[in-house]
This record gives sequence, C-alpha cells and structure tokens, in this order.
Amino acid sequence: MFLGYKQQLYQNALLDGYSVHMGDCVSFQLTFNCTGTDSEAECTADKITSVNIRFRPGKQMKEALAKATFVAR
Repeated sequence: MFLGYKQQLYQNALLDGYSVHMGDCVSFQLTFNCTGTDSEAECTADKITSVNIRFRPGKQMKEALAKATFVAR
C-alpha cells in the first residue's frame, strides 16, 4: 500500500513538471519533443509529439558505478 502511495506521489510530481530526487542516488524528470512554432503563442500542449522520462544518476550512484568490475564468463 505504501509503495503505491509513493509511486502516485512521484507520478504526480513528474506530471506537474517537477524533478523527483531520491536522495543522492538518482533523480528523474520528464522531457518532451514537439513541433516547432514561429511564436510563443502558438506553442501549446497539442504540439507535443512525445514524452520521455530522464534518469540521472546522482553522486552516490556514479561512485558505485565507478567501482563496478566485470568478469568474463
């Protein structure tokens, strides 16, 4: 139940235009693509062609990834 509540909070924050930070580990934000317009007034939500979620590792995650080792199998 608690995870569902947190998930809903994160989704709402992203959809409201906020970045979601999970400590020093990771953050997420939405990005979008749209068709170009000649003026700011023409720039409306219906011009959005796709929405993506961007994952950005934080300092803690980058440090952990830097220590990763790989073994051939």
